[in-house]
Formats: sequence, structure tokens, C-alpha cells
Amino acid sequence: MEDDHLSMLKFPEAPDISLFGVFDGHGGDLVAHHVAREFPRHFQQTKEFPTLTGNPADFEARAKAAFEDSVMSIDREMRQLQEVESGQDQSGSTSVMVLVGPSCVVCANTGDSRAVMSRDGVVVALSEDHKPFNPEEKERIEAAGSHVKFNRVNGDLAVSRALGDFVYKRCESLPDEHQAVTAFPEVMTERRDPEKDEFIVLACDGVWDCMTNQEVVDFVRSRLSAGEKNLI
Repeated sequence: MEDDHLSMLKFPEAPDISLFGVFDGHGGDLVAHHVAREFPRHFQQTKEFPTLTGNPADFEARAKAAFEDSVMSIDREMRQLQEVESGQDQSGSTSVMVLVGPSCVVCANTGDSRAVMSRDGVVVALSEDHKPFNPEEKERIEAAGSHVKFNRVNGDLAVSRALGDFVYKRCESLPDEHQAVTAFPEVMTERRDPEKDEFIVLACDGVWDCMTNQEVVDFVRSRLSAGEKNLI
């Protein structure tokens, strides 16, 4: 298995927020496992984290900044790992995470794993896929000196954003967020509706390649209605 996940029902310092994530590794499992294990530490070390508890008025902006800082921080940390520096490991991983607060859900996505929420049985998309053929993604890839061929970065990588994959992050004249493949997350926020919101699904692209967002919501909802509880 090159995949991993993260599930924190609460933080000791912030018991009113939860963090969940799915990491779809490729080319090896080092990056996915490292992110699942170490990301909470990076998130808690951001300057924004101490201000998230208590549902502040600017929770969404603070959570967005915390996600951006911590995702880029852990990517820089992995670049320094001995296995990566030596070239022994060239793996990468997508990442989709949700921070569930008292009044909203904040999703940080890097790659083509995906998050959706069921609101009274109707799907609410919490993320957008990052594919090399998307116009904005393609523009960044080409500006960094790479190209899109067969809908892949340099004809090889099927996602345009990922943690790890440092072979695509070698343009020294550009900052990390503008590399051909960047770890920089896209952050989306959805206000919670306590009367209608039911559940959130985080999954790798293998699920979304076979089912639409609404089909996944319908599938999970039908199993929950039938009394199934262990759907992870």
C-alpha cells in the first residue's frame, strides 16, 4: 500500500476542531506515510493554530493560512530526508484534508484526491482536482519549463500538484508554489448547516474515476441508512 490517512477527532489544545486526511502515494510510500504521520505537528506549529480554537470570526482565513504554511513546510522537510537527497526515493503523494470547526469545514487539496459532503442527500463539492490539462495548471507547468503531453506533466505524472515528486520541483528561479508540480494546496471553505449536513467523504482518485460525486454520496448514505457504521 502506497496510501495513508489521517484522523484526529480533536487536538489537545483545540478540542473543538477535527482534522482528517487521505494521501494517495505514487512511486513509493515514503511521502504518503511521512505526511500522515508528521502533518499534525506541522499544522500545530503554525502561528495560526493557537488562534483557531473557540471559533473566532476569522476562522476561515486563519485555517487557510495554517494549511498553506504547514503543507509547504512538510514538503520542504521531506526534501531534506536522506532517502530523498540521495535520490533513492522519488515518490510523491496527493493530499486532501478537511478541518472541521464549529461553524465551517475547510478543505485543503493538493492533487486529484477529492472531498465531498452530503447535505440532506445532495452533494457539496469541497475540492477541485488538479490535473495537468486544466488551463491554470498547464500555464504554471509551462512557465516552470515543463510541458503537458498525453495529459501528464512531461508525459509522465498524471497530477499537477503533489507533495514530494521533487524531480518536478527543480526550477531554481521560481518559488515553491510556482514549480511545475507544486505542493501548494487549494483551500475551499463551506459553512456548516447543522440541520442538513450528514457526512464527508475523502477518497483517492480510484473512487472518483468510477463514480460521480453524487453516486458516492448516494452509496454511503444508503449504507448508513441500512445501519452500517464501519465505512472507513
